[in-house]
Amino acid sequence: MITFYDVEKTFRRGNESWKFGPLSLEIQKGEFLTLMGRSGSGKSTLLHLAGGVIRPDSGKIIFQNEDINTFSEIKLGHYRNEHIGFVFQEFFLMGEFSLLENTLMPLLLRKINRSEAMQNAKKAIERVGLAGKENNRPAELSGGQRQRAAIARAIVGEPEVLLADEPTGNLDIETGKEIIDLLSSLNKENTMTLLLATHDASLADSSDRQLVISNGVFSN
Repeated sequence: MITFYDVEKTFRRGNESWKFGPLSLEIQKGEFLTLMGRSGSGKSTLLHLAGGVIRPDSGKIIFQNEDINTFSEIKLGHYRNEHIGFVFQEFFLMGEFSLLENTLMPLLLRKINRSEAMQNAKKAIERVGLAGKENNRPAELSGGQRQRAAIARAIVGEPEVLLADEPTGNLDIETGKEIIDLLSSLNKENTMTLLLATHDASLADSSDRQLVISNGVFSN
């Protein structure tokens, strides 16, 4: 599904630098993989590289037999929109728009007609348990509902890969468990490859594989 070959990325701020990798990793289609590690360990960097948000300095990231690092910015944008779903700790919902409007936006970027986009958005909203909330704005939703809304937006285009970066970080324990259960069900029922980054080892129980990352490399 996605394979990292000796991927490296160096970040610089002033006179300081931090290096990610070299790191190699093979992610199987339909796998639920948990990345664990402390804040600053490199979990988010790995997700951002897999999602084409940032480019590596060296190495290859192969998706469907193509190295995404060779993609033009336009092709990389299509890759993110059509193949990847993102869920973050911060919900990144647009406050001036309704839940339905927030959810259908990725489809409008694909130039899908609005009627079809609205139908698909309603299905995604129902899938995450928010049917009846379509006209609510983010401020009218609870924290757990906002994260479900963010998941609806992430899955509306039926991506092959869902990247979840600390998705329970702003939620209480019980609500966080509900979100993990929802993500796990999406992985199993939709054969959606799921990469979950977390510093909480207790969230890894339902995943197929757990990897610990520290200082930009995997720990033994």
